[in-house]
Amino acid sequence: MSSSDLNLPQLEQILHDFWATAPSNSLHLETAEKAWDEPLLAVAAGDDPLFAQVKAAIGPFYWTPAEAFALAFPDQPAPPAALRVVSYALPQTQATRAQQRGERDFPAERWARSRYFGEQFNCDLRLHLAERLTAQGFPAVAPGTPARIRLPAIRTARHRLQLVGTAYGFYRRPRNLRSFRWLDYPPR
Repeated sequence: MSSSDLNLPQLEQILHDFWATAPSNSLHLETAEKAWDEPLLAVAAGDDPLFAQVKAAIGPFYWTPAEAFALAFPDQPAPPAALRVVSYALPQTQATRAQQRGERDFPAERWARSRYFGEQFNCDLRLHLAERLTAQGFPAVAPGTPARIRLPAIRTARHRLQLVGTAYGFYRRPRNLRSFRWLDYPPR
């Protein structure tokens, strides 16, 4: 795949292939169950007003896409309109949801395992996406990873991405994602 033709289906394929084959996507049970069901993917504009609204509602510690990218690449600022935010959700599996429904006082074992082992997979997935996209000419930063490994080695001004991974076990598309503008990648 050349760096000039990355699009949403190709992003979905990168995400799906890693989800399907990564050993870290496991609950570490004898049944070899995956920690997460198939991921959901969306791409938003870096200048979507929703990011400023979230920052106003949550507080100044929240990074907008432009702020996160500026922290990663301080010597090459990018206007928010030049950024894309790749966001994914890792839904709980049907077995985890069914087991959790039966619990009243404590989390179900599968849910607790997905919280611990699933977050390890989430970190691996963020890094994998950032590395793959950067290697293909789309420099990316994964803000949720530790500072020593979150910065890509390659950087160009042509396309910039911020990766935001979520692992909150969404059972359906969250209401707050409706206001994202769904876009093809790369920006025109």
